[in-house]
Amino acid sequence: MSGRATYTEQDKARVYVALTANDGNVKRTARETGVPENTVRRWKKEFETSPPAQEAVEVELMSGDYVGQLETVRNEALAALRKKIPSMSGQQLAVAYGILEDKLTRAKGLATTRTEHVHHLPSAEEIALAGQMLAQGALEAAKTRQRELEEAELREQPAIPARTL
Repeated sequence: MSGRATYTEQDKARVYVALTANDGNVKRTARETGVPENTVRRWKKEFETSPPAQEAVEVELMSGDYVGQLETVRNEALAALRKKIPSMSGQQLAVAYGILEDKLTRAKGLATTRTEHVHHLPSAEEIALAGQMLAQGALEAAKTRQRELEEAELREQPAIPARTL
């Protein structure tokens, strides 16, 4: 009999959520989930081509187990940080809070980046130039077409053979 552990789809979903929250860090994910590092590494490769079922991931996220633990730890850390604020540097506070907040954001599937789209209308000069170019292009096309028609009229057309009945 093999001594190999068996895992459910929910176990894989739990590791997937933790791996995502840990930005792909296999060692940290293995420590947090209790799943052996080699198994996490193997699943990480599998997830690249075939992530766990969306339903299983949603159940894991909704169960609040991992997310709830992160929120609890974050809140405890904030309470401890509040007590230590006088003796801690700003950098220490920022790092501790930032790490926990980042993990929580990733675990909840919230956006981690922001894309801003800026649109602007063309200036009056750009519109005038575009209109001039359009008119010039239309005139050149009309002249070319006129030349083609004149050349077609000048060419001798073969006579249409008479029909015989």
